[in-house]
Amino acid sequence: MNTTGKIITGFLTGTLLGLVAGLLVAPATGKKTRKDIQKKSKKLAKQLGGYVGINSRPVSKASKNGKASVPAS
Repeated sequence: MNTTGKIITGFLTGTLLGLVAGLLVAPATGKKTRKDIQKKSKKLAKQLGGYVGINSRPVSKASKNGKASVPAS
């Protein structure tokens, strides 16, 4: 692996470890942290979908609480 690849890998690894450490020592409760992560990931997915031309499907109320029905095959 060349020097540039090692630097990029080290940077990404450090970023990931910093993110995990930050989540573990955050002052917010676990429930609030999970909710924030969920909101931010949905926002990011919507933004990325706009860039690649994919419209995000609306999420039904039933699937939000984890009780969405599954169609029979």
